[in-house]
Amino acid sequence: MASTAEPTPTRQRLLDAGMQLWVDEPPAVLFGGYSVARLAKAAKVTRATFYSYWPSTEDYLHDLIDHLGHHSFEGYETLLSNTAGAVASAGNDVLSQLLAACDLEFTIMLADPALRVRLGFLSEMDDPVVAEKLTARYRAFEALKNDGYTKVIEGWGREPRPPFDWASLQAVYAMLGDAMAARHRMDPEGLPMELYGQVVVGLLMIVTRRIDDTRTLPALIGQVNAWPAEGLRLQAQIKAERAAHAPPSIDESTAREIVFTGRRLLATMGWQEVGLNEIASIMGLTEEALLRAFGSKSGLAMSIFLLNVFDRLAELPRTGDPITDLRAMLALGAHELRRLPALTQSVVLLFAGTAAMPMPGITSQWDPIPAFVAQATAAQAAGQLRPDLDAATFTGTLLRVVLTENAPPAATPWSGIDAAELMLLGAGAPPPTDPAPVA
Repeated sequence: MASTAEPTPTRQRLLDAGMQLWVDEPPAVLFGGYSVARLAKAAKVTRATFYSYWPSTEDYLHDLIDHLGHHSFEGYETLLSNTAGAVASAGNDVLSQLLAACDLEFTIMLADPALRVRLGFLSEMDDPVVAEKLTARYRAFEALKNDGYTKVIEGWGREPRPPFDWASLQAVYAMLGDAMAARHRMDPEGLPMELYGQVVVGLLMIVTRRIDDTRTLPALIGQVNAWPAEGLRLQAQIKAERAAHAPPSIDESTAREIVFTGRRLLATMGWQEVGLNEIASIMGLTEEALLRAFGSKSGLAMSIFLLNVFDRLAELPRTGDPITDLRAMLALGAHELRRLPALTQSVVLLFAGTAAMPMPGITSQWDPIPAFVAQATAAQAAGQLRPDLDAATFTGTLLRVVLTENAPPAATPWSGIDAAELMLLGAGAPPPTDPAPVA
């Protein structure tokens, strides 16, 4: 229970010392609890003197909240009077005067020793006694500010925009000031002083209205519903403007660099996280230029997949037996499909007809399919495949089967019937001597 003792210079000094401790001491010390010894030392009195006024530090803290009233309003009366006068005589320069007043108010808040006490006591707001006293302090403070700001805003022919009224506006601005002042103390570079005035003015444009404006806040912010449609319209307009000024078509050399860039990004992030706009930005191109070359993101995925297979085929050991080497090449392609399932899923979309294909010839420098056709032709020449087969058509069908068998959502390789191997056997290939897949 708070002390009912008559105010004395010593009691006042102890309360002032408590205020100053919040200014001088680090928060870690303060939140560990007030020490009677620390308070007595700061006030230059004995512990016995402290206990002659308060039986415990809890009672002392309750009186300290009441004591905030002697500090919270210092400077504000003068500030509000000066603000009203400056704004009234500002002519067409109201904004600069208002921002200057906000800077001054923020400076007063930062210098106010009651700021840290208010913020500290917020951690005790579940205590009904603390909550009641702190609420009274805030409301008294807000009422003081309300008197000055009401006159200023009404002088502009403005009023609170419903559902706001003067009381709720001041409650919002009081907590905004405390929160921004606290953040500025911790991180002055992250929240510079001048930002307070900009936020105050920006918010004021929304939460107040001209007295001849009948729009409520819900009516005003209802315009948000039009943002998606407006955004689509603007994006389409920007894309059209970019397309009109787009550079010439991407050549094969640039296409290869784009595919290399996409592959490098895949090494550090998932395919779903890679955007054509990111790759275009890295390459100094427009997203429209990439779409013209690769047709779609799936088209770029297939180009990356083909490059991966092309590079791995160059390193694949050869046995000299055409059909054995063809099986090893197919196993390599199957492993590559399983290695990057998200990339493979994009390739499947291409062949399902739900995404646009790259423009013809863009992947010709690293297209591995001719190597598969050549290997099937060699096996045919060696009598390991039927002579009546069209090697190119057979190889294309065989690769589609490999893609289907190894595409998501299968989490593991298919352990049942190997359809690709059945096709090879049906085409006259001898049974494999080593069925182990390439890893």
